[in-house]
Amino acid sequence: MASKNSLNLKAFSKDMFDEYLGRLSKPFKEPVAVFTIGLPASGKTSLTKYILSEKMGIKMTDIIHLDPDDLDHEYQLRLKKPLSTLKIRPGVITASNIYNDIVTHTDKPSVVYYGTGRNNPQYRSMMKKARTAGYQIVIVHVHIDLEVAVDRNNLRSRLNSTRVQVGKNIITKINFDISKPLNKPIIYKGIQNFKVLYSLADRVFYVDNSADRNETNNSINIQSISFNIAAGKKKKYNSNSKKKNNNKRKSTRKKGNKAKKVLHLSIRQLKS
Repeated sequence: MASKNSLNLKAFSKDMFDEYLGRLSKPFKEPVAVFTIGLPASGKTSLTKYILSEKMGIKMTDIIHLDPDDLDHEYQLRLKKPLSTLKIRPGVITASNIYNDIVTHTDKPSVVYYGTGRNNPQYRSMMKKARTAGYQIVIVHVHIDLEVAVDRNNLRSRLNSTRVQVGKNIITKINFDISKPLNKPIIYKGIQNFKVLYSLADRVFYVDNSADRNETNNSINIQSISFNIAAGKKKKYNSNSKKKNNNKRKSTRKKGNKAKKVLHLSIRQLKS
């Protein structure tokens, strides 16, 4: 039960999901799940909308825009209290609930999730759900230098007080998390977070948005990368024979090593 200082997140998620569906003009013929990667204030939202419209031919009313920051703001309006009084980020939890409802819906509406990509297990799980449901998976990676991100975030904080405010330390940690090499699962060990996410997508758009520019997307260099990886799955074996189990374990390790090599070879083709 929700306390006096909070709203029922399950009910809030249901209300927002129904509202998102009501905004759609029509279901997209081929469902697409788009995930953003990038620091706060990097321009993920505006550039993703441009890419959806100009590069993918998707109207803004044909796709659900799922932004935890927007959900935080809406939650705050309904609660009529600042988010600082809460111990959780309601937008993140609500976005996760809504995303699950989207990819399991019979109409399979397209969705773009505006996140930083710092949480690799979360993104991999979301992509797996979309893949299972028959979605095409697209990544929009907007790169920006750390110092530029801090400066732009400070400016945005002064101009827009409704967004969740993040400090330099948090931005620095996000920057580290996006590029850090993973330790597990073993097939991804030593490979940078964002490159692992690249390997799970059907298409990647990479944009370097660090340079000062006029607010015209025509001056932005958008790299489109079509990418596929044949990473094998480990098979599970059930046998009472110790000898058979040992032989099959060796076979599985060989397959895992081969898949890992394929992953490294494929990722070398991507521009960092």
